[in-house]
Amino acid sequence: MLEVLLALMMQSGAVAIDSPPASTPRPAIVVPDWRSRATGEDVGRVYPRDAMRRRVEGIVLVVCHVTAEGTMADCVAEQEAPKGEGFGEAALKLMPKFRMRPLTRNGTPVGGGVVRLPIQFRMPR
Repeated sequence: MLEVLLALMMQSGAVAIDSPPASTPRPAIVVPDWRSRATGEDVGRVYPRDAMRRRVEGIVLVVCHVTAEGTMADCVAEQEAPKGEGFGEAALKLMPKFRMRPLTRNGTPVGGGVVRLPIQFRMPR
């Protein structure tokens, strides 16, 4: 199978922010603590076939709510480039592979946070 690289810019680009109800502020999830993430092989399985055939690469910004169990919920492809190549839909198929420990700075689990994941689809060089 074609080896495909998944570039998650966790250090420089992924940002976890809190989205609490206005009346009850919750601690922000400052840095995602991932239990599991999609692999390059996972990306290869969902890479849009026509884009792969034409060697088109893409990037998607996926925004998800984080459940108390650390799963991604209500995910949307907020931005994708290039548009119309199927990268947004492909990125959303990867979200069940992502699990995190949604913790506050003092280690208390929180649900209801929001995580922004930039996912890059690249062909091997």
